[in-house]
Amino acid sequence: ELSRLAKGKSKFPDSHPPKSGEYRIIPHEWVDSWQEYLQSDGSEAPPPLCADSLLCQCKKLPYRLKPRSHDTYGTDTGKIAIVKTDEYSALKKLYGSKGSEICVTFESGEADWGSTKTFVHPVVCDKCAKERFMLEKQQKLFYEQGELIIEVIDNEAPVPASQNNAKSSGLKRSRRRRKRRQKNSVSNFSIIVDSKDKLSFIKLKIYECYEVAPGQMRLFHGRRELTDPMQSLKDYEIEDGSTLYLKVDSTKSSECNFAGMLPDEERSSKVETGFGGSVLASTWLYDEIG
Repeated sequence: ELSRLAKGKSKFPDSHPPKSGEYRIIPHEWVDSWQEYLQSDGSEAPPPLCADSLLCQCKKLPYRLKPRSHDTYGTDTGKIAIVKTDEYSALKKLYGSKGSEICVTFESGEADWGSTKTFVHPVVCDKCAKERFMLEKQQKLFYEQGELIIEVIDNEAPVPASQNNAKSSGLKRSRRRRKRRQKNSVSNFSIIVDSKDKLSFIKLKIYECYEVAPGQMRLFHGRRELTDPMQSLKDYEIEDGSTLYLKVDSTKSSECNFAGMLPDEERSSKVETGFGGSVLASTWLYDEIG
């Protein structure tokens, strides 16, 4: 009766709701430790079941039991595990339990989240759910060595509303190299960024992978165009793993002072003349961007 959990089928589902019925919610880290215990020799058995770590200070649930793709204040699908009542009983018999138990009943209706009703005890705390969401949102806006996908689209094409996640895209990160890729030879690629990087510097990194003058680049995050060169990724609330859409406006000038687009700590007094009368920042552009 625990074979389903042993195979890792306990994460809170994102694409479709569980079948109608009663379940228990436990921390997914407990399930992870239990699976490690099953697969190793001599490892310590997991502690008694306890769901206290999933509750807020009000002793309620600080998120709604729907995925974030359907509810802004929904749950992080990697944080909780959903187990059937018979599975919970078996685990409780083997390892014991303490503290709170979280019970949830799903009425799935047409087997999609839009028509699914959930009844949970302890109840959801909307105040803490909003506070948790805002805190996690701010935390996601601070990162180093993050990754953005740059997707090139036709200048007349509509901009997609969604942003994909670079972590699961399968794209390779752009590497440091002296030889730039041929202009228009790729339709998408990824770049390495910090959340503090300004838009002007992002365009410089894009130029290393896609030979179009920054002055001709139009960047979009969702359907919002990014226009202020002094705003950072954090200012624009762009998270690690987001997709930026690139349009090329060939009617604009190809001249640009690249040296002036570098971060202060990377600027060099030595500059070189580039294509179309533009100015390059010595050899740093080829050695360091990527």
